[in-house]
Amino acid sequence: MRTAMLLLLLLLLLLLLLLLLLLLLLLLLLLLLLLLLLLLLLLLLLLLLLLLLLLLLLLLLLLLLLLLLLLLLLLLLLLLLLLLLLLLLLLLLLLLLLLLLLLLLFLLLLLLLLLR
Repeated sequence: MRTAMLLLLLLLLLLLLLLLLLLLLLLLLLLLLLLLLLLLLLLLLLLLLLLLLLLLLLLLLLLLLLLLLLLLLLLLLLLLLLLLLLLLLLLLLLLLLLLLLLLLLFLLLLLLLLLR
């Protein structure tokens, strides 16, 4: 009777040890799963950061394009202004020429009047 009781106790102890081992294995599996999830989260965060960086780069490129467009517009405006100034200069030269012609005509008339 005593050996049967000892055997039963030993069997119970063995069962408890097996249960403890199973629980430890389950805990290890859960820790591994948690680590895997953390790694996945880190990977997703890195991907998000990379996408944000790409977006920022795209925005910078767009800004540079806008700046280039603005500079081209400014250049066009300056060219237009230069053309306008040249036109004005030409007009002034024509006016000066006309005035000189009128002066010459006036002098010629004066000379004709004096010679008479």
